[in-house]
Parts: sequence; C-alpha cells; structure tokens
Amino acid sequence: MLTGWAALETEMSWEALGAFGEVAGALAVIASLLFVGYQLRQGQSIERANAQRDLLIQGREWMAVLAADEQHFESVRSCLNDFDSADNFTKERFNSWGFNILLIFEQAYYMHVDGFLNDGSFYRFEQVVLSICRTKGGAQWWKLAYDVVGTDVGNHVASRLDEIGDSVTPWNELLPHLQVEARADPQGVG
Repeated sequence: MLTGWAALETEMSWEALGAFGEVAGALAVIASLLFVGYQLRQGQSIERANAQRDLLIQGREWMAVLAADEQHFESVRSCLNDFDSADNFTKERFNSWGFNILLIFEQAYYMHVDGFLNDGSFYRFEQVVLSICRTKGGAQWWKLAYDVVGTDVGNHVASRLDEIGDSVTPWNELLPHLQVEARADPQGVG
C-alpha cells in the first residue's frame, strides 16, 4: 500500500486521467453532432436537387405532349385562341393539358414556399401559367379552372394576373405556331 507522496501522486494521476476521459468524451459528442448536422444539410441539398429535377422532368414531359399528337396540338391551339367556341371534346383535351401544367405549378408553388425550389425555376413555371391565362382562350378557361385548382394556387395566380396586367406575353405569342391563322374570305370581302 502506498503512503504519503506516492499515494497522492497515484490519486492525482487517476483524477487527471478521468478528467481527460471526460474532455475526450465531450469532444467526441460535439464532433458527432457536427457530423450529423453536416449530413442533414447535405441530405436537404440532395432532396432539393431531386425535387427540382423531378419538376423539370414533368415540365419537359408536359411540353412534349403537343409534339406527340397532332389532334391534341390542334385542340390546344384552337382553345388558346377561343376556348368558349370549342366543342366539348376539344375543351376536354385543353383541360387535360391546362390542368397538367396547373398541377405542376401547384407542386412548384409549395416546393418554393418550403424552400425546395429556387426563385428562378419557380418564376419560370409561374410565367408559363400566367402566359397561358393571358391568351384569349386561356382567360376564358381560367374562369372555370380557378374554381377547380387548389385555393392557394388559384388565389396566387389570380392575384398575379391582376398585378401584372398585360405585361406577360400570351403563350400563343411566345410560341406563334400556336396561333390560329386568319382565314381569307373566299369572296374577297373583309
């Protein structure tokens, strides 16, 4: 058994070793928390990138619909120019196309609100919807669509249309091939 200075030195060595162990344990916990925080931020960045990629894929598929089917193209073109005068089947084809982009925009709207979609991508999706609603037929369709689309999105689009007025170019002017050509009068009058 140790007595005197030897006992005191041994006791101090155990205390010092215990203190060192506590400090090392605390540092390990802090390092673990920092690593978990880094992983969470990295996971959020990956989620944001995946969400934006998925939304852009949906947008690309929406754009490709008209190129895949001439009848669908003609239905959309006709309704962009005058929705009210179209027959019911043509209106329903346009409805399908229009609500598809509205639902994509609704997804973009909520992703933007939650911070998963950057401003630039959000504003482009918004501009597509607004420019469709700015066509003669799109405005006629929007009066019906407003009551069907989600309240938040419907109110957002309606307020943006009121806010911007005529400053957004109509979709069929952005893409002139979607305009219906004026037909010449066969008798040469007016």
